[in-house]
Amino acid sequence: MSATDNDDMRFDPLKRDAVGWVRHLTSGQATAADAEALRRWCAQSAEHAAAFAAASRLWRDLAPAGRNVRAAEMARQSRSAAHLNRRVLLGGGLATAASAAGVYALARPPLGLWPSWSDLAADYRTGTGE
Repeated sequence: MSATDNDDMRFDPLKRDAVGWVRHLTSGQATAADAEALRRWCAQSAEHAAAFAAASRLWRDLAPAGRNVRAAEMARQSRSAAHLNRRVLLGGGLATAASAAGVYALARPPLGLWPSWSDLAADYRTGTGE
């Protein structure tokens, strides 16, 4: 099938039905009754048989491209998962470091800018030497 055949398939119900048969047979859900129905469908006319043969060729020719796309998508997802895991690890490490710095700043405020946690918990507080 060529590009013009693909354009015709949108309008030609015979070609559309043939592609439907190929999709159904390759879906893994086809039964012996489906195979018999396909045989009867192809026996209706030479055009039916030719449409099914063309759709089968197209499916066979496009199968390697489909496998390549699927493999590329799986590789992209695995790389994405690795980046996500690395991001989660780095984000968790940064969050831990920030919370540790916050706890330290509460326990020992820099340059005495605010009262420490122990000063806030005390009943009385005096300056050095008072």
